[in-house]
Parts: sequence; C-alpha cells; structure tokens
Amino acid sequence: LVSLWLLVITPARLEAVQHFDPPLAQRVVAYEIDARLDAEKKTITATEILTYHNLTGRPLDTFPFHLYLNAFQPRSTFIQETRAYSPNFRWKEEYRGAIEVRAFEVVGIGDLSHQLEFIQPDDGNPTDRTVFQVRLPKPVPPGARVQFKIAFHAQLPLTLARTGYRRNFFLVAQWFPKVGVWWRGAWNCHQFHRSSEFFANFGTYDVRLTVPQHFVLGASGEEVASVNNPDGTKTVTYHAEDVHDFAWTADLNYRVIEDSWTGSAGEVKIRLLMQPGHLDQVPRYRDTLKG
Repeated sequence: LVSLWLLVITPARLEAVQHFDPPLAQRVVAYEIDARLDAEKKTITATEILTYHNLTGRPLDTFPFHLYLNAFQPRSTFIQETRAYSPNFRWKEEYRGAIEVRAFEVVGIGDLSHQLEFIQPDDGNPTDRTVFQVRLPKPVPPGARVQFKIAFHAQLPLTLARTGYRRNFFLVAQWFPKVGVWWRGAWNCHQFHRSSEFFANFGTYDVRLTVPQHFVLGASGEEVASVNNPDGTKTVTYHAEDVHDFAWTADLNYRVIEDSWTGSAGEVKIRLLMQPGHLDQVPRYRDTLKG
C-alpha cells in the first residue's frame, strides 16, 4: 500500500496568513474552486473561477492549461515513459484517471468551450491530453486581469504517482485545470512526464470541498469554515496565500494529532493526519517537523 499520511502545517492564527504586507510572492493567479467528492464513484465535480493578472509586459491572447489527471491513461506520455523506464510496470484499468472540461467561459467575452485545443508541446504524442490551450478573440492588455469560469469533472485513479484513491482514502493532487506560467518570454506549460515536477504561478486559493460528513479532511492553507449539510455531507472552506498549488486528502480512518512549535515568525500549529496502522510513527514525524 502507499504511505497513507499527510502533514498539514498552518499558522496558529488565520490573521497571520490573510494579511501579509507586502505579499510573500508576486501573485499572478487567484483560484476559487467549489468541488464535490463522490466517494463511491471516486469522482469530483467542480467549478473554478480563475483570475489571471497579466504581468508579462505584453498583450496575451493565448492561454495554455494543464489537465494533469489525463496522464493516467494507457497511451499518455506519462504512462508510455513509465513503461519505458520501469519494465515491470503493468497497466491496470483501475489506474485510469481523467479530467474533462465541461464548460469554459471568459468573462466579458463569452463561452469558448468549443475552442479548446489539446496540444503536445514536448513530444507531439497525439494521444496525450494533459495540456490544452485557448485563443481569445481579443488580447488581455499588459497589467490587466482576465477571469476564466470553468466547470470540470474528474475521475480519480487508483493511487499512482502520489494521486488517487485506495478504498476510502483519497489523495487529491494536480486535480484542477491550472494555467501555465509565462516564463522568459514564452509560455511554460509542459505535458505530464514521468521524471519531472510541477511549475505554477504563485497566488491565492479559496476552495470549498464537499465530502461525506464522516470523512476527515486535510488540505493546503487554513480551514476557515465547516458546515454540515442536510444531505449527509459537509462543506469545508480553505484559504491559502502565496502558494502555487492546492492539494487535499480525505479518509474515513484518519487520526488527528495536533501540536505546535514556536519559531522566529511566532507560533505554528501542527496538524498531523495518520492512519491507525501508522500511529507508532507519530513521534518521528512530529520530531522531524520541530527539528
């Protein structure tokens, strides 16, 4: 089995993360995501509002986006590279993951859902669908902002490459449409590869996650609200600033261990999520964090 644990480290007071002055990073993007997990089907249905600040110094009319979950398909570049470098790897249908953009609107321009184009900037593999681009009918001027409204549906794979599910455990990473990075005069938006890491803009995230009430959640950022819904679910809201990604986990069996540590920036709250079978490892992780 995969290692079923997550470390979540957050400032003890929400004010500490909400009012950095000045920001710790140049904030290019702001993501607002509202997502619902179907724990039985292993799917996520979500809407996303992405506000992009054009700090490139030039007008932009083309925007590429990552769809990382499409890497978990038998003919993707990621799986082909995995087969090449790991001869013992065998594809299983349970590994199949996917992400489908069901609506794509640009505020002030309209619905561009039918103008999305899959591209393969690295290897030309026509079966790889981990990057798409959209061309706007008019460019976004330098210094201006553009807002994208996206509806998407995701199918999680059986845990593979730090993403997916295993029974009632969910590790949800690289799970939403994510815009590329304008870097050194060009878009940097690579396909999902076996031996590479992820590159993204810094910004803010406001994310609402709706899951069955009995699941324990952990996520990037600070939990700011939790509401139980009449249908047996709960909606938990998170806020994060000056980060370049948002990941989360949910499990029926997590045990929560809370602690704190004080450093030069003040008190830091430690929240450690562990599976019951790994509780004997708590001192190791806690001491490592504090060390």
